[in-house]
Amino acid sequence: MAMLTDKTDDFLASVRESSGFKSLRHGNEFLSTRLSPVESSMFVEEAENIRTGMEQLRTRLGSLRQGYLDFDSGMSDSDRDEVDAENGRLIKGFSSRIDILKEAEHGHPTMKAHRLGIAVSLVEELQVVDEMAREFRGARIRRALEAKSHGASAATRQRLEDLRPVEPSQAPPPTQIQNPQMLQALENENQTMYHELVQTLDEVQSAEKEMMKIAALNHMLASQVLEQSKGIEQLYDNAVGTVTSVERGNEHLRDLQRKGMGIQLKIALFLALAAISLVILEYFI
Repeated sequence: MAMLTDKTDDFLASVRESSGFKSLRHGNEFLSTRLSPVESSMFVEEAENIRTGMEQLRTRLGSLRQGYLDFDSGMSDSDRDEVDAENGRLIKGFSSRIDILKEAEHGHPTMKAHRLGIAVSLVEELQVVDEMAREFRGARIRRALEAKSHGASAATRQRLEDLRPVEPSQAPPPTQIQNPQMLQALENENQTMYHELVQTLDEVQSAEKEMMKIAALNHMLASQVLEQSKGIEQLYDNAVGTVTSVERGNEHLRDLQRKGMGIQLKIALFLALAAISLVILEYFI
């Protein structure tokens, strides 16, 4: 098999130096400012930074996929540990920064609807990146369980083979079997093998339980992200409805304003005619 170049160090270095992977301190400062309508450019800039960071992470995961999943001649386990830890930290950071953007929605309803659309798009991209990272972790967990299961099965077969009664033709002389010291040694060895088998079985069962817990946590995370996405879509629909209502209200106000101007003009004409009538009456009197 062709040797693969280990790009883990380059990946981690580029991740830390990327403008899209800024620390969460920038996100906290962004939240404290509570963007006003005149600061909408800051909102767009932060959203673009998050999008750029997720695109870079997705590209890096694609480039590392073959080496990560090649358990024979690819990365080492320590490299995979570092990649998993970095992926988890970055995805958590992206999620926090997207939440900050959603909390910073102020200003005109049209602008709010636009920001909600941006947040929905970022959540969808985050789901794609998280799915790629979970594929990495899932493959590694399956590999570990398979190795553990195969190792336990081979050891179990060997030990059961050792514990199988010997054929009469291969049996040692009765004087040796009846030796108390040898019988005690055989009994001790059997007890040791039995405890090792029980311990191996417990380890396999524990690994299976951990895998089930991880699967449940992944399902919970996916459900929460989906629920947040639905909530954002509902907020977006409400914002669009608010924009429509505001536009109708503005049109109604303009109609009232036009009607008010007509009434004022009629009153002015009436007063003018009344004044002229009084002048004429005084002239004739």
